[in-house]
Amino acid sequence: MSSPIPQSALTQHIAILGKTGSGKSSTAKSAIVEPLLAAGAHVCVIDPTSAWWGLRLKADGKTPTNQRVIIIGGERGDIGLAPNSGAAIAQLVAEQGVSVIVDTGGLTVGEYTRWMIDFAGTLYTTIKSPLHLIIDEAHQFAPQGRVGDVDSGKMLHAVNRLMSGGRSRGIRAVLITQRPAKLHKDSLTCCDSLLAHRVIAPQDRAAIKDWVDGCGDATTGKQVMDSLASLAKGECWVWYPEGSHLQRVKMPLPKTFDSSAAPDESKKTPALAKIDLAAVKASMDTAIREAEDNDPKRLRARIAEFERGASEGNKDLFTRERVNELVSGERDAVRKELGREFGRLAARVNGLVQWGTAAKLCITNANAALNSGYPVPPSMEPEPAGEAPPPVQPRTFLLNEAHTTTVPKWPITRRTLPATSTGPGTPLAKAERSILTALAQRGECSKRTLALSAGYAVNGGGFGNALSKCRSSGWIEGVETIRITTKGEEALGPVDPLPSGKQLLEYWLAHAGGKAERLILETLAAGGPLTKAELANRCGYAADGGGFGNALSRLRTLCLVEGNREITLAIELRGGK
Repeated sequence: MSSPIPQSALTQHIAILGKTGSGKSSTAKSAIVEPLLAAGAHVCVIDPTSAWWGLRLKADGKTPTNQRVIIIGGERGDIGLAPNSGAAIAQLVAEQGVSVIVDTGGLTVGEYTRWMIDFAGTLYTTIKSPLHLIIDEAHQFAPQGRVGDVDSGKMLHAVNRLMSGGRSRGIRAVLITQRPAKLHKDSLTCCDSLLAHRVIAPQDRAAIKDWVDGCGDATTGKQVMDSLASLAKGECWVWYPEGSHLQRVKMPLPKTFDSSAAPDESKKTPALAKIDLAAVKASMDTAIREAEDNDPKRLRARIAEFERGASEGNKDLFTRERVNELVSGERDAVRKELGREFGRLAARVNGLVQWGTAAKLCITNANAALNSGYPVPPSMEPEPAGEAPPPVQPRTFLLNEAHTTTVPKWPITRRTLPATSTGPGTPLAKAERSILTALAQRGECSKRTLALSAGYAVNGGGFGNALSKCRSSGWIEGVETIRITTKGEEALGPVDPLPSGKQLLEYWLAHAGGKAERLILETLAAGGPLTKAELANRCGYAADGGGFGNALSRLRTLCLVEGNREITLAIELRGGK
C-alpha cells in the first residue's frame, strides 16, 4: 500500500495536528499505520481514545485483516491493562517484536501517568530495532505548561527523552493531537515532518507557527498558515522540509474499520477474531508479578501485617516459609526504600557538617579576638540555651536618586570592595563569577532575571549548581530576591560597571538574546513608546507569535523594556557616547 508521505519521512518523527473531526486519526491510519503494517513494520499505538481497535478488521467491520496486532486494555482487549504493567508491555514490545495497540482509555489520570513513566523509561533502555510509536492525544502524555505533581513531571521527562534521544535507538514517533498549544514544545520541535489539518483556535495556530518559523521559509509558511482554517475534512498539508516536500493532500480513507466513529445503537458492534496469546500472557504475568513484588506500597502493607502479628503474639506469621516469602519477594523494594532513606539522611548529615564548619570558624575568630585583647561585642555573647538565633536582616542597596521601584534602573554605579578587603580569596568558576558579577553590577534581582543576566538557562544544571555553590559559600542570600553579600563582594573583587547611555544600548544589543530581541531594542530606541501591535509590525513579527512574545518576555525579565499598553525602553540613553 503506497503512502502520500515520503518514505524517508516515515523513518523520522512526525506531528499530526488538527482540530477535532478534521481527520487526524484517519490520516494516521491510512497514510502511516496501515502501509507500515502491510510492509511488516513493527508498530505500537498508545490509544487513550479507545478508537484504534478497528485495525483488526477490514472496512466492512466483518472481515478480519491479516495483521497480527495485539490489543491490550479496553473493552475489546485481548489482554487486560494493569496500571503497573508499563515496564512489562515495553519489554514485550522491545524484546519480542510484537505490534500492539495499548488502550489506556480505562485508566485514571494517575494510573496512566504511572503507566507511561514505566513504559517510556523501559522502552528507551530496551529497544534495539526500529519501532513506529504512535501516540494519540499526545498532549496528555507530554503536556505544555506547569505540571501538577511529581509523577506528571516524571512522565513529561520520560516522553521528551523518547522524542529527543529515542531516534538513535530506533524510535520513529508519530504525535497526534487536537491541541497543539498543549503539546510540550520539546516534543513538538523534535518532529521532522508536519501533517497539518484544519486548525482554528489562535493559540493552537500559534503553536503550529512556531514549528513553521523553524523551517525558515516565511513565504511558504504564510501560505500554509493562511489556509489552515479553510482545510476540508481529511485534507492536510504534508510538509517534510528536510526532503523539500510540501503538498496539500486529500488523504485517502482507511482500509480498516472506522472504530473512531460515534457509537450507533442501530448497528451491532463488530466482534474481533481471537488470536493465540498463551506465550504473551505468560510473559506479561511474570513481568507484572515482579513489578507487584517490588512495589513499595505493598512492602509497607506486608511489614504492617507482620508488626500487627508480632504485637498480637501470632507465631504463625513467622514460619520459615512466610519469612522466606517476605525476603525473596520484597528484597529489591527494601533495598530501594533503604537507599532513598540513606540519601535523605546523607543530605541532612552533609548540611550539619557544613553548619559545623561555619560554627567552628566563628569560634576560632572569637578566640582570636579574645586573645588579642579586644572586647567581645554584645552580638557575640552566647545565646541562652534553647532559644533560636536572631533572624538575619536583609541587606539593602543604594540606588540612583531617581529610582522609584524595587528594580534598579540603569546605569548602576560601580561597586568596590570594602577598605579592609585584600581581593578575591577563593578561585571562582566561570558560572559562579558570572552570577556574582551580574549581582554586583545590577543589584538584587529574581532568580530568572539573574540567570538571563549571567547568560544561563534558569532551569539548567550549570546555573543551578553554581547558584547552590554561591549559597553554600555565603556569597549570596535571599530566595525570591537574590542579593550578593559582603563575603561575595570580597570573593569577586572589583568589577567594572555597565556602560551608560548609547553604549549601554550597544551592550545589550550584543548580550540580550537573538534577532528578535535586537530588533525590539533598536525599534524602541529609534522612537517609542509603541503599542505591542505597532512594535511587532515594525519588527516584522506577528504580535501574537511565539517568537515575538518570547523575546519581549525575555527583555521584560532583564528590565530592559517596560509598559503594557505602550512599551518603552527601561534604560536611560542620555549620557555616554
